[in-house]
Amino acid sequence: MDFYEFVKQNEHCYAIEEGFALWKMTAGESDSNRFVLNDVHSMIIVMKGELKVRISDRQLLLTKNCFADIIGKRPWEMTAVSDDITAYQLFFTESFLTNLLKNRPPFPITYVLNRKKQPVSVLNTSTLDILTQRMEYIESAFQDRTHYFQSEMLKYSLWMLFLDISNVHLHKEKENNSKRMETERKDVLFKQFMKLLSCHIGEERTVNYYASKLCITPQYLNRVVKSISGRTVYEWISTLLLGEITQQLEAADNSIQQIADRLNFPDQATLTKFFKRHTGTTPTEYKRNRLYLS
Repeated sequence: MDFYEFVKQNEHCYAIEEGFALWKMTAGESDSNRFVLNDVHSMIIVMKGELKVRISDRQLLLTKNCFADIIGKRPWEMTAVSDDITAYQLFFTESFLTNLLKNRPPFPITYVLNRKKQPVSVLNTSTLDILTQRMEYIESAFQDRTHYFQSEMLKYSLWMLFLDISNVHLHKEKENNSKRMETERKDVLFKQFMKLLSCHIGEERTVNYYASKLCITPQYLNRVVKSISGRTVYEWISTLLLGEITQQLEAADNSIQQIADRLNFPDQATLTKFFKRHTGTTPTEYKRNRLYLS
């Protein structure tokens, strides 16, 4: 059914002829709870209970604190509603929205694209309270039928709802962009750290050295490396150092003392202690086993 057929059949709806309606769904309205709409833009906020909506071939579940913005001319169907439902629904014809927005919609294009892809989102408590309050303003304007400027009051109340929805989206978008930029910065720092480490593992093995090279604090370097790789700076230093020692042990002409000197260990005993702690065997035993296997 189209907008006007739906309004005519649903006695619980408030509506104006221009093409705008509000329905506050409550328990006990099962006669109106299932329907199919065509060419109608709809918004839904669920305060209690749950409902199911089918958009084309997608079945969507809306539970408490859910908000849905069903954009475009796609037919959609209300398929199920819980007995304890409390929800607001707004319905608009395309002509009403066109006249209201006059080619200056408050929603950025990213909002429209996101909603077409994912119509349903979950609101935090403060956002739910704000949008519910806007719905209550609209409901109050519908109820005041004697107001000389009821149509204008409804349109301004709807504009305030749209602005709040857009405001929430823009703040979320900014937050997501900040998180993405922070993640990208961390990725760059981690790659720079690993490049430095591979170049200087033979000479420098302190967190302070690599942090100073990257112009950040040792604490921040540890946090970044841990968040990206799940390992600490020291664990990476130990891993690369162990790999370097192992590689040099596999060369038959390298003595343990020579390796210790090249890798700036104070003495052979310190290298042996480090290697055994991480492998369970001494460098000499490792070298002997490698020669035996070859």
